[in-house]
Amino acid sequence: MNAQKNPIKQQGAALVIVLALLAGSLMIGVSGMNSALIDERLAGNYRAAALAQMAAEKGGSDRREADNFNSSEYSDSCLDLVDSYNLDNFEDGDEVNSEIYKNFSVRYDYRGCDYNGNNADFVVGQVRESDGNLVAEYPLVVGQASGGGSSPVYENLPNGLFDYSLLIGGALAINGGANIPGTVRVGGNYSGNKNQDEIGAIIKNDNNDIINDYGPGGLNPGSGFIEKIRNTLGYEENGSQCLDNVEYNIKYCYGDAILNLEDIEGKQVVVEGEVSINGKTDGEKNTVIISGGNADFGGMGGDRFKGFVWSGGSLVFKGQGGTQYEGSFISAGSSTFNGGLNLDFLPFENEAPGSEDDGGYIWLPL
Repeated sequence: MNAQKNPIKQQGAALVIVLALLAGSLMIGVSGMNSALIDERLAGNYRAAALAQMAAEKGGSDRREADNFNSSEYSDSCLDLVDSYNLDNFEDGDEVNSEIYKNFSVRYDYRGCDYNGNNADFVVGQVRESDGNLVAEYPLVVGQASGGGSSPVYENLPNGLFDYSLLIGGALAINGGANIPGTVRVGGNYSGNKNQDEIGAIIKNDNNDIINDYGPGGLNPGSGFIEKIRNTLGYEENGSQCLDNVEYNIKYCYGDAILNLEDIEGKQVVVEGEVSINGKTDGEKNTVIISGGNADFGGMGGDRFKGFVWSGGSLVFKGQGGTQYEGSFISAGSSTFNGGLNLDFLPFENEAPGSEDDGGYIWLPL
């Protein structure tokens, strides 16, 4: 006869199980609530940081529109102000849409400063709670740039490189009429429509003198120039993308690149390999394009291009009949212009992107 289990010994087991389940549920609930609180705080911090950036950029835009960078107060270094400026002193700051943000005070303030010899403003956007506690801040420098002397592109250019309308290391072919008031130097032969060509001065079969002036490989930016730019910008030796450097207004591309003129107009573009340029511009902003390999331009017919092009390989313009060019073109290899060439020479030192004549601005988050 089987012995029966004592029911008394089983009493309370259900209670223990229920309590364990309740404890587990409580832990899950507390964990979920903590996670929700953290997410809420992160969202709040992100919103405050965005508001601070918005306020600083609003202040920068206001200062840029005022275009008042000639005061004697621009003596302290902008970068020194990052550490020394009293961010709590915002009594004279300008409030940004205070009615919209209710519980926050969103403001910006600025101080005149010097950035690489140029007058600029150190602008700070701040978000504070109603009791005055600082929630977020965003500093930046905005001001009018000059010359390009602070750009590594200009500092490392070989002397006299852009002194010619065309400086071609190999042969030059212009398939159509040529109207080039400036000087043309060609290392090899020149072929064009001789009945229509109007060239101020042309020096042909000039390879030996070009080598004497610029050295072997001197017309190729890939022989050392591009490496200097990359090192100055602090970029890695190998990469696979185009990087925008706001401080110097430079777009730096690893390897080959396909670019649209509308996206790079007014910039200094440095491409390690070959570059293909498409699209059109109205020629309002000056552009610098430098490639270690071939440079091909397509689809520019009837438009304008204003700027400076330096190619380490061949330089080819396709489908650009009737386009008006202003600037200077250099090719270490051969160069072909299809549809003719109308090119007015521009002095590089006055017309490079970022110069005062070009209306360039420093816009540097810190």
